[in-house]
Amino acid sequence: MILEIAEAKEILKPILAAYEQIIGKGDMEAVAGFYSTDGVLVHKGNSWAYDRDRQLSPVLTFVSQRFYFCEEIFLLKMTLNLITQISNEVFEATSDLIVYKATFKTKVKANGAEFGGKFAQIYRNEGDQWLVIWDEFEA
Repeated sequence: MILEIAEAKEILKPILAAYEQIIGKGDMEAVAGFYSTDGVLVHKGNSWAYDRDRQLSPVLTFVSQRFYFCEEIFLLKMTLNLITQISNEVFEATSDLIVYKATFKTKVKANGAEFGGKFAQIYRNEGDQWLVIWDEFEA
């Protein structure tokens, strides 16, 4: 049975909230838990990583690129008082896949400087959980 867009949003809502909270805590191992063992992470125009469990150092190898970027934003938020907005959200769904695309924009309150980018994530239903099988971002 194909998921309705509203169902896809409801499925991802708690997952995205937990993901944001864990990134905010800086827990890389927990971040890796959101990814399928055969997930692909792409920093568009830069680098990519595949398969979190087959790497020599699975957690660091697989999520360090994404986490490093998120960690920079987190540290900037703590020191520069940043505001991040997510916009242009798009949800697409089948019976076992959910695609989530969006644009983010972060503004530094102190000087008004802005930076942003786009991301796309594909979640797959793996038993009793939805895990990221594709995570592509550019900034």
